[in-house]
Amino acid sequence: MKNLKLFTVILTCIAVGVIGGGILTGAALASASLAQRLAGRILLQVESKGEAWYVDPVELTRTYLGRPNDCFNLMREKGLGISNDNLKLIPEAIDGGSIVQKGNDLIYRNTEYNFSLSFPSGIWKNVIIENGPMDTIGFYLPTSSTKWPDTKALKFVMNIYMNKSMWNAIQAEPGPKPTYINEKNGVVYAYSVGHDDPEDQIGTLGQVWGIIHTLIIN
Repeated sequence: MKNLKLFTVILTCIAVGVIGGGILTGAALASASLAQRLAGRILLQVESKGEAWYVDPVELTRTYLGRPNDCFNLMREKGLGISNDNLKLIPEAIDGGSIVQKGNDLIYRNTEYNFSLSFPSGIWKNVIIENGPMDTIGFYLPTSSTKWPDTKALKFVMNIYMNKSMWNAIQAEPGPKPTYINEKNGVVYAYSVGHDDPEDQIGTLGQVWGIIHTLIIN
């Protein structure tokens, strides 16, 4: 898990910005409180040719970063990495939003249409989310069933109508219609459920209403 920490610090090394007050002296670093406050940061010594120093968060010592290779090598050796639990707190970017684990649930936040949904643990941890046509978002689960040649089965679709007149026009048309959920600021949120469960997903369509019930409109 060191790669993520290493990548972040490499970007910092390239930018070499002024962090935490900027000026670093031997006397200042000797202060444990200052070293703890600056631990893990790269500082630019602006009064001395712009030299860069890294403050080790464990040993609370400074290391000179002379050349780019010195910086890269240092981070490879001293990068602390990140735990799996903390990594799960970083949102995963997907179409129109992000998904992050919270306890046993997955929280999907859509920044384009300003809503969120919660998915239960188990099979839903593998949910596939894809933007569709006409302000729709499809939610799928992967399947090994040969009846679904694209290896994913549609569970439900979120339908977003950007104004009430669009929703009213849909209601006037013949045939099946999405089910109304809620609306805010003139935007209507509705959903449609898939038609069948593959043999390796029995019961998942019955869980859709519970997921829809978690809808939060921001």
